[in-house]
Amino acid sequence: MQVLFSEHGKLNRLADLGASFSGARVPCSPAAALDLHSGSGRCPSKREALAQHQEMRRLREDVARLQVQCSALQEQVERLG
Repeated sequence: MQVLFSEHGKLNRLADLGASFSGARVPCSPAAALDLHSGSGRCPSKREALAQHQEMRRLREDVARLQVQCSALQEQVERLG
């Protein structure tokens, strides 16, 4: 459960940073300007935005996988209880 919440938190933070990456233009929203890794207060470059987008996709997949595992474990606990 702890891992699920941790991954969900990462996903939300990354979603805030790169909310609407379009590929052609990097939006500079107030949330995107809060580049948490460098603290420079600048908009991420296209390369950085792409990396964030890929990380968000990976985290979404991880969260989905962990949700399935969590549900399976909950079902096992209910059967044993």
